[in-house]
Formats: sequence, structure tokens, C-alpha cells
Amino acid sequence: MMELNLKPMSKLEQQYSYSHDEAVDAATRCLGHLRGDMGSTGKAFYFTWFDHCGELKTPAFKSEFDDVINALRFDEAYHGILSSRNAMSSYCYKHPECSYGTGVREHGVRIDTEGYSYLLRLNPNPGEYNFYCYCYEKEALDRHLAQQKEPTKPQKKHEMER
Repeated sequence: MMELNLKPMSKLEQQYSYSHDEAVDAATRCLGHLRGDMGSTGKAFYFTWFDHCGELKTPAFKSEFDDVINALRFDEAYHGILSSRNAMSSYCYKHPECSYGTGVREHGVRIDTEGYSYLLRLNPNPGEYNFYCYCYEKEALDRHLAQQKEPTKPQKKHEMER
């Protein structure tokens, strides 16, 4: 099992835990994102994948992504952050540094591997989508972030976010 380092997202990185237009997707080499919820019980795991630059999805990426998501669901080292809504809520409560701001329900963590960055936006509220995981080629995302003077506005093009 790989070792993952979860760290709070910067304010700028938080902007990339939402969908953008095709030009930003291409510049950041965003492969796509996973959206999910824990269902009415808070213990389910319902999800949908959305391609952004789908041609970048190699078998190696797919395998690594499965490993990352499964570690977040089942490995105690990561607090079961995606195992249940209660576990997610507990993680968010214990890590206020991950909050998107006062009065905002979302929290975010960045997870980097050798080649990829995963920006995981968490929302432990029932009746809403509980997580979004945006997947980027790490080098392209970091290069793009370094060039930004102010955040780009997300475009809600892939789905209606509740």
C-alpha cells in the first residue's frame, strides 16, 4: 500500500477542486473528477466519474487512483476519511485548517503522488454530494498554480453541484 500525505489545500488550490473550462483543464492536465455521496445511511459509497481530459487516463493512473480512493476508504492511517459521513465529519472537525472558510461547509485536502495531485473537497452534510476528487498531472497543476496571480472562476460545466 502506498503512503499518502494529506495536507490542507491553499486558497488558490481550493479553486481547482471545482470544474473549469476546457482551456484550464488542458493547462492543468486535469484528467477528471470523482463525485460521491454516502447515501441516506451515511455509510454507502455512491460515485460518478467525469472525464475532463480523458485521453490522459492511462492504466497506471487508473490503478493508482483506485489505490488512493481505497486507502481513503479502508486504511485506518487516513482516518477512514471516505469510509462514512461520520468519519468524514470527524476528520473535518479535527482539521479546521482544511476549511474553505468561516460559514463554508467544504473542507479540502491535497494528496500528491509521484505523478499526480488529487484535490479532495469534502462536505459531510447529509443530502448533498459528500466529496469531489479532482485529479491532475502534478507537474502541470503546479506550473499552472505558480502562474496564477488570482484564482480563476470555476465553471460548473460538468454537473449541477448542490
